[in-house]
Amino acid sequence: MKTTTYQIYGRKSYETPLTQQNNLDLAEGEDLNTAVLDHAADRDWIELIAIPVEKMIWVIQKGKRV
Repeated sequence: MKTTTYQIYGRKSYETPLTQQNNLDLAEGEDLNTAVLDHAADRDWIELIAIPVEKMIWVIQKGKRV
C-alpha cells in the first residue's frame, strides 16, 4: 500500500511564524485532516498546514543550493 509523508507546520498566533511540528506518514485512503488533528498535541492552533514531502521544491538543502 502506498504511503505519503507530510511535513506538518503550525502556529498558535498570527504574530509567530509557521514552524514545523512533525512529519506524518499516511497510508493511501486515510483522511489527512483527521490524522493531523489526532496527532496535534492540543487544539489551540490557528493554522495547521500539511505539505506532501514529494511536492516540496528545495532551493537550499543541507546548506547547499540544489
